[in-house]
Amino acid sequence: MLRPLLRLSWYWTWTKGKASTLVPMILLGLAFVALGALVKYSRNDSSLVGENGYRFWASFSLTVLIPLLCVFRGVGLLREDIENKTLVYVTTRPCGRVFPFFVKWLVSVAALAVSGALTIQILFWGTVPLQQTDPFSPFLATIWDMRALLAAVTTYTTAGMLFSLLGKRANAIAVSYVLILDSLTVFLPGDLRLLSLKAITLSLCSSKMADAPSNELGKWFQQASNLNEVHASLAAVTLVLVSWGIIAYVLKNVEIGHERIAGAV
Repeated sequence: MLRPLLRLSWYWTWTKGKASTLVPMILLGLAFVALGALVKYSRNDSSLVGENGYRFWASFSLTVLIPLLCVFRGVGLLREDIENKTLVYVTTRPCGRVFPFFVKWLVSVAALAVSGALTIQILFWGTVPLQQTDPFSPFLATIWDMRALLAAVTTYTTAGMLFSLLGKRANAIAVSYVLILDSLTVFLPGDLRLLSLKAITLSLCSSKMADAPSNELGKWFQQASNLNEVHASLAAVTLVLVSWGIIAYVLKNVEIGHERIAGAV
């Protein structure tokens, strides 16, 4: 049973996600590279290329671009079934109602991680060689950023599934969370910043390993990225487990045939 379910999940992830999340992630990475090259050769400004330029684009992608795409993907994992009121028809024997959605989540996270990894490599090889003669020396930064990428795709995709339980305005709520609430919680004092997915991601990415560009956005990245890495990793795992506990409870105990599931949560 698991093999057909995995095949179906891969097919669903590719057909539903290639136009909305997977391909746009790579295309936007190429656009960032082109912008950095344009600024360098038209204005003789190297701030968006080279090692520091890569770190800036990678941090921006990991905290804005990838989170937005991941929450959209997460919302999509449940939204169609909620809006069409078809969750009650999900096969309940022998795997139950939760397991098919967990497999879809797992496959989506894997696909987003692969697309994100390709985007990071595009950003690195598209920016670093434009300024440095030896691009291999800072290559470790991309390995460092893979940790942040994995944390981002798992936490934000899970958050998107939680938002999908809030009804028809799930996408608007998800965007507001990523761009506003999640950004504000970065500035909470001390370890309270572990409640911010953005702060967790920043604490694991390579922006900690070198100075960010000397502008306000760069200073914001530096201020937000000084969480303990072990604590950040544990916080990411905890948030995913707690979120999945809520999702599983709702799916198993609520008959979702109404216009809004939020009233039952």
